[in-house]
Amino acid sequence: MKLLILAANGQIARIVEDRILSEDEFKDVDLTLGLRNSNRLSNLVSNSRVKVIEIDLENEKSVDDAVARQDMVFVAIIDHDDDNAMTNNVIKAMKENHVNRVAFSNILGIYNEVPGEFGRWNHEQVKWGLKAALNSDKLLEQSGLTYTTLCLPWLNDRDEVKYVVTTKTIQWCFRFTSKCR
Repeated sequence: MKLLILAANGQIARIVEDRILSEDEFKDVDLTLGLRNSNRLSNLVSNSRVKVIEIDLENEKSVDDAVARQDMVFVAIIDHDDDNAMTNNVIKAMKENHVNRVAFSNILGIYNEVPGEFGRWNHEQVKWGLKAALNSDKLLEQSGLTYTTLCLPWLNDRDEVKYVVTTKTIQWCFRFTSKCR
């Protein structure tokens, strides 16, 4: 399988890349890692299962070139822009290249799925970007693509990764947390 990871130098992307490259169950996965400055991942260039490319998610052709010949796309960045150019570029490129499966990062609490005091605090922290984040997810829902929305929390430096699966109709949200609240 060929997996394209966009924004491949982010913290979550690096966790995913490390697991894919080190765990036996993923030995048949080849990675294309797209980011603005490919030098940031120069340590992976010698790996035969990795191709590192420079990409501008705001540039339609750049995204289209990256998506070509892939089986799945993981967008490891949240589209906070009012025009949702990144989301639109990914959807268009996937349709043009007949790639149907995407996992897309988004804001924790996008659908008020975080309960209690932490949920209220989280909402206050993310409300400035909520409109664009919601629209990005709606674009994915309407795209006809098979998608997973990753609702990412506040990160810490602990090695432990836990997640909770929640649902919104046909959508799945994953919350990576150190403690399930």
